Amino acid sequence: MSGIVGPCNALDVLGGEVGRQMERFRRFWSRYLDALGAELARTRRERRHPPAGTPSEERRPGPNDEEEEDE
Repeated sequence: MSGIVGPCNALDVLGGEVGRQMERFRRFWSRYLDALGAELARTRRERRHPPAGTPSEERRPGPNDEEEEDE
């Protein structure tokens, strides 16, 4: 089977380098992705339970809403 390299064999050969690159990626991006996740969770909570004393948002028209015509 010389000359044939399957996916497992290729990963075995490159595994160390791929692991190092993935670790660099994880270290760099993890804090930003964690902050994004926290911000999305906070926004979801506020939309479900707006803080007391804040004016409610006007309803935004949806894609199926008809536009009002001025006469």
